[in-house]
Amino acid sequence: MPVKLSMVYELCTIQLKIGLDFRSKERIDFAGNTLIKLLSKFENELPLFDPIKDMEIDSVEVKIACSEIERLQKLMNAKPKPN
Repeated sequence: MPVKLSMVYELCTIQLKIGLDFRSKERIDFAGNTLIKLLSKFENELPLFDPIKDMEIDSVEVKIACSEIERLQKLMNAKPKPN
C-alpha cells in the first residue's frame, strides 16, 4: 500500500502478508485479527528496523555519523524547550 514518506514514523522488521483485497468484511476482519495476534505475540512492542544492524552496514564513517547524531540528540533532549 503506498503511503507518503512524511506519514512514516518507524519501520518494523516484521513483514505481514495479508493480501490486498479488502472489499469484504471477512478480509478486513481477517487482517485485523492477524494484526492483533502479531501484536500480542510481541507484547505490543514490535521489533524496529535498525538499518545499520539489519543491513549489516560495517562502515566506520557511518558508525561515526551515528554516534554524532546520538550525541547531538542527547544534548538537545537535555536542554529545556522554550515555551
